[in-house]
Amino acid sequence: MKTWYVSRGFCFALFALSLLGATAHADVVGDAAVCLAEGRTPCVEKKVAQFTKQQARSFEGKLVKARLHFYQGRMQEAVEEMQAAGKIQAFGKDSALGRELALMERTQKVHARLIETTRGDITIVHHPGMDRILIDDAVSVLELGRKNIAPLLGGDPPIPLRVEIYPTGADLTACTGLPLEAVQTTGVVAISKWNRLLITSPRAMGGGYGWQDTLVHEWIHLVASWHSGDRAPVWLQEGIAKGLDMLWRKNEFELPVHMQSLLSRALRDDDFVGFDEMHPSFALLDSAERAGLAYAQVATMVAFLREKSGSKAMADVLKRIAEGEDSKTAVAVVYGASFGIFQNAWKQWVSELELVQKRLSAMPTVLDGQGGEFSTDPVLAARKELRDKTRLGDLMAQRGHHRAAIVYYQKAIPKDEPAGPELVERLAKSLIELKEEDRAVRWLEAAIENYPEHAGTRKLLGERYVIAGRKEAALEQFKSSADIYPYVPQLQQALVDLYTSLGELEDAKRHQGYLDILNYRDSG
Repeated sequence: MKTWYVSRGFCFALFALSLLGATAHADVVGDAAVCLAEGRTPCVEKKVAQFTKQQARSFEGKLVKARLHFYQGRMQEAVEEMQAAGKIQAFGKDSALGRELALMERTQKVHARLIETTRGDITIVHHPGMDRILIDDAVSVLELGRKNIAPLLGGDPPIPLRVEIYPTGADLTACTGLPLEAVQTTGVVAISKWNRLLITSPRAMGGGYGWQDTLVHEWIHLVASWHSGDRAPVWLQEGIAKGLDMLWRKNEFELPVHMQSLLSRALRDDDFVGFDEMHPSFALLDSAERAGLAYAQVATMVAFLREKSGSKAMADVLKRIAEGEDSKTAVAVVYGASFGIFQNAWKQWVSELELVQKRLSAMPTVLDGQGGEFSTDPVLAARKELRDKTRLGDLMAQRGHHRAAIVYYQKAIPKDEPAGPELVERLAKSLIELKEEDRAVRWLEAAIENYPEHAGTRKLLGERYVIAGRKEAALEQFKSSADIYPYVPQLQQALVDLYTSLGELEDAKRHQGYLDILNYRDSG
């Protein structure tokens, strides 16, 4: 899934400059606005505490307080301060301030339906129902990110973390100003903005998604923005985030297989996404494939720079940018040659990687029940003639004619790319009915290699491993399936049973708690 980085929000820098220009000296309100423009909320809090009564009641003072509350997630207070500012100095609905107030009001309305859970200095905003099962993992992955990734970027920012998990794609759109077409075209499901990490619940997508990596990705944006003074351009921001977002769970950089496929084709055709094309946001690229290629390019650039210049390379780059150096110059200096030489060396390095060569379609982004049948299969979703053959296979399977079903399913496999995961699930189930377990397992394993973010395929493979007595392998698949889409009671029960049989009783107890939530046996 794609994410969207934007600078911290609103036109704070312009607002700060207007304040400073309007006064004989940089008073405390202007200082607060400057801090806010840089996302330094502890500084803003300190300055706001120094406001005189007159400053606190002024138009500018109320704007600063409204925006600070918005950063802090105090939405009702943000709305009230913004409305009070409007009474002092009226602004129209279509003005920049009017649109800002409308965003605050929409956010407050959505947040009124959500609750907060705080662990240490991490606050998770979430739906009071099933999304409670996400809290443990959200906190865990962020703590691992702080441990394993923050040192590579200059350290963890001294601010509490605020994660907002939106129940629907419509809620995310309402609370971010994220264009609906960005979600539909490039698969954006999360953003880092206003020192908050805003992501879509995996429940909003029919088959879920890799939300844990996405959460860490957004947190990396926050860290990189903090250490660069929010001056790093989007290509570098996305490169750092995509180049490091797996390091909370593994020690080495890993490029997703779909992006490997896109990058290998770009090398073959010499057709890369230019830096100008990436600006102002990857979310505004014209296709999911183009966005995926852009991520692949910048992520491998960061991996290359780290390999050649050491683990602290990105911290050095961000520090230089914060001090006013151009981003390409900063990269070049840390690399030790011109940026042009860096690019050529990166391209040569990429050409020597063992990249996936086969064509692989991007997993569709289908939110809020849209998309219809086969919507989570990247191949079938795009090809009607293959869907028709699959439906014929389904008809045969429903009648118990599994050999005939397999014939139709195999006809639904395109000649130019591997079978999609939903088709493989159907084919494997017919093979299982025919007692051809080994063939079913081989199909499922191949599908997971090509489409690792498909929860249903992993669950079915885990069940086959259990039957074969391969408990550790089954556990890996069940865990991976739950990481993508944890809302299946049978999956949580399987994890309880496996952990219990392996003597890992704390983990079994945790998943029993999730099962109770899903079965409405837990009152919260």
